[in-house]
Amino acid sequence: MASDSLPIPVSPPASPAKPEEERPKAAEPVVAAEPEEPSPPPAEAAPQVGPGATPPATPTKKSSKKEVTEADRKAAAIAARVRSILLWENPIHSGIALSSILATIYLLSHYSPVRIISFVTAVVLAFNVVFVNAWVHTHRLFTDVSKDGVKKPPTTWYLDNTNRNVLHSKQLHVYADLFADVFNVSVGQFASLIAVDNNARSIEALFGSLALYWLSGLLSGWTLLTTIVILSFTAPPIYIANKGVIDEQVGHAQAVASTQFKTADSKVKSVFGKLGLGKGKKVKKEE
Repeated sequence: MASDSLPIPVSPPASPAKPEEERPKAAEPVVAAEPEEPSPPPAEAAPQVGPGATPPATPTKKSSKKEVTEADRKAAAIAARVRSILLWENPIHSGIALSSILATIYLLSHYSPVRIISFVTAVVLAFNVVFVNAWVHTHRLFTDVSKDGVKKPPTTWYLDNTNRNVLHSKQLHVYADLFADVFNVSVGQFASLIAVDNNARSIEALFGSLALYWLSGLLSGWTLLTTIVILSFTAPPIYIANKGVIDEQVGHAQAVASTQFKTADSKVKSVFGKLGLGKGKKVKKEE
């Protein structure tokens, strides 16, 4: 017997629970970062005290002295050499230098270089021709030529010498370097005078040039050059030997010249004052 069955109510499936929506959090206030304090510099280590302690390093100071260059050293060496010759520290060297310079000046002032060279060559040749022939013929009279031969005259030593290089390359370099150093130092000193590197020296050179120009009108060039050379070799030793007396006389002359200059200046000012030329015109200010 079929019985009508009542439908069983089926409950719908439960929907999944929705999560609760998160509320937006309030923005936190931004706080400015505090500035960091600068760290103090590290403390310097205290200097050690004791027998084994190292002394503190002293700061080096830059030298204020002018650096000495190679040109300065060469100039000082040449100046010392010239001073030694002019002061007759070695009488032989000074005498040779003075006599050589004076002989050269005399020969060049009276004869041309061509005549001098040709004359010296002729004299040497004539002497050797006579001497060599006399030597040979004299020995032939007193010796057996066929047995002993004739002894060579001493003037042929150069021909018998195996090393005939009179002027060696090293010696030539020494002379060339010396000439270059003297020339460069002379040009440098002249350039310093022209450029007024030292005011006092340039003024002295100016008066010296004017005096030389004036004397050249009175004396010949060779006479003036000879006088300058003789004074250069005689004046320095005389001054050093009588330095005290000469300095005293020069100081007295300077004092007299200064007094005379002041007297003349005062007289000129007094004359100008009497003539009314020394006083300037006074300009009255407008009220």
